[in-house]
Amino acid sequence: MQTTSALYKQILANQNHWFETKLLIVGVGEFDETQLFSISTNIEMFQNSPTIGTASAGEIEVKMLNPAEPIPTMATLIPYVRAVGLAPTGGSAELDNDILSSEGASISNDILVFAEGTAVINESDIVEFLATDYEESYSEWIQQGVYFVDTREVIKSESNVDVLVLHGYDAMLKAEQMFVSSTILGNSVDIDMVNEIARIMGVAVDERTTALMTMGYIIPLPTGYTLREVLGYIASMYVGGFIITDVGKLRLVSVLEMPEETNFLINQDYDYITFGGYRIIV
Repeated sequence: MQTTSALYKQILANQNHWFETKLLIVGVGEFDETQLFSISTNIEMFQNSPTIGTASAGEIEVKMLNPAEPIPTMATLIPYVRAVGLAPTGGSAELDNDILSSEGASISNDILVFAEGTAVINESDIVEFLATDYEESYSEWIQQGVYFVDTREVIKSESNVDVLVLHGYDAMLKAEQMFVSSTILGNSVDIDMVNEIARIMGVAVDERTTALMTMGYIIPLPTGYTLREVLGYIASMYVGGFIITDVGKLRLVSVLEMPEETNFLINQDYDYITFGGYRIIV
């Protein structure tokens, strides 16, 4: 999960918002919606039912106007999205010794009430004025993966325009190689094995993976196995699977991380099943 700004959240809180997309092709340039027909990404970690012991690759398909610049073999594709819509205007003012001078203002439950609106005192002692006016705003660009071109073709649109179709995968396909290491020559602790596999793949390990892998399972030297098979073996020990995140890091996702409310028994319509008025935990 990526951290988003307060502005992003404000835009999404308003019903009248939409998303813009752009694509960075490393070494070629950025392409916006005037040049893009569509971008779709997909990763099937958990399909119809939870699957453990996997190392799932993400895919991307891009349809765009055929650019004049040549796109290198295995070019890196990085899609981005941002929120666009109305966000409240207004300013803020710092409190001086918890005193705010304003004629006619009253404080009730940390809410300042004015004739034309309200203001909230946040944890940093900043008074944020909640304006009734809104203006069109743009959030930060949020990365949506790192992919590498696998296939390409040029097709004709209905209006006889050249459309370039790019298909690619994320870095998980780099795990389709035999495990060969100059540093791990025998049995090793699980997290050390994951760090070495990530190094061979040329990616970083997501911090949440390190925080999750605390059991210290001993992994035999995986002679004759691919990196992906070793990741799947380790993932099964933690009841989960490995993926590549939106910022290109190797992450272990486990069902053990799921919040408590996801353990309630539900029916096929996703309604809670109760017994004597109590929800059933599985």
